[in-house]
Amino acid sequence: MGIDFSSPGRTSARTTLRVDPPVSTAAFVDRVRSLGPVDDIENCYDTDLSGATFAERAAPGGVEDRFDDTVERMAVASFSFSTDRQVSYMELGDPTVRERIETDERTVTIVYHEDGYAFVSGPGGRTATEGETVARRLFGTEDIESVDVDEPFLRWLVWRAHSGDELASGFDICRVTGARVVGGGPPEEFQLTGAEPLGSEQPRRFLERVRDGHRIDRVDGDFRLEGVDLHGYVSSYAGLGASLQDSEHSETGGTEVLLGVLFCLRVVELFERRSALEEPARTLPSAFEDALEAALADTGDG
Repeated sequence: MGIDFSSPGRTSARTTLRVDPPVSTAAFVDRVRSLGPVDDIENCYDTDLSGATFAERAAPGGVEDRFDDTVERMAVASFSFSTDRQVSYMELGDPTVRERIETDERTVTIVYHEDGYAFVSGPGGRTATEGETVARRLFGTEDIESVDVDEPFLRWLVWRAHSGDELASGFDICRVTGARVVGGGPPEEFQLTGAEPLGSEQPRRFLERVRDGHRIDRVDGDFRLEGVDLHGYVSSYAGLGASLQDSEHSETGGTEVLLGVLFCLRVVELFERRSALEEPARTLPSAFEDALEAALADTGDG
């Protein structure tokens, strides 16, 4: 999950990398500045790599004082480059198929946190690959692993939203607003606004799929982090992301970005903490299945 400083209020990460052992923010920035040109990544040219601490990148006064300690533990690297792609086209009135080369200018962002996590973001489906390549150069002497949330964790998020239990201190999922389910056919996406009756089509079909063992691979929800309302998503195929629900912090754009990064960090920490649990501690309580059956019984499908 990375930072797009040109899009206030929105932060996303295509992929998350765990760095072991972690390095300091200062060491990360030094590595970025000393690495030099990264000009041997496939199909990339006119490359530029720059790095700074989060405090240096954010505008003066752009982050609320209460987050000062967190800001000191974060840094940002930006990798800009050009890449060519071949495009087929036809001109009006001429059936001849022609080819031309189009050039895209792109930037991949890596946000590093001293807890040992690097969040990668950027446009296009290859972002994760390009960002991970650069990150592995930066952390050449450390072990790097990709952190990908799994289906049991997504089910757990759904359960916590239902039970009303806080995810962690200062971090809570208030409700599930959408989901994607896979298994037994094409993926199904559900919009769960919370305003629909439980027995209406979208919630009922979602409950049926979950009860019948289909895999959840994305959960959208309303979250509350450090007293701020966010809309976020957690996905096993598209990474993580968050945006502010209101403009309360619009005058402190750095805070908007910081909260998005903190959302990604909290989700990954929760996932790794649960992944380290032994069975049966990782297993959802029987109350989860009971709640599904009860909800479906209320709709006449139990």
